[in-house]
Amino acid sequence: MDAPGTPGERPRPPGRRGVQADDTRSTILAAARRHFAKTGYAGTSLKDIASEAGVSVQTVYDSIGPKPALVRALNDQIDGEA
Repeated sequence: MDAPGTPGERPRPPGRRGVQADDTRSTILAAARRHFAKTGYAGTSLKDIASEAGVSVQTVYDSIGPKPALVRALNDQIDGEA
C-alpha cells in the first residue's frame, strides 16, 4: 500500500520497527545503486543486491518491491539529492 503523496513508498511502521525498516531500505538502495552503476540494469539481479545488502531476496521485495520498483525508488532518491 502506498502512503498518500509518496508513490511507490510503503508506509513506515511505528517506532523502532520503522527506524529498522528505513535502515534496511537505505542499505538495499545503496547496494542497488552500486550494482546498477557497476553492471547495469540487465546485469544486476535482486539476488546480487540482497547478498550485498545482507538481506534475503524476500526482504528486498517486502521493503521496496520488484526490480522496476527498485529503480523508481533509486530515481526518487537521486532526485531528492539534486
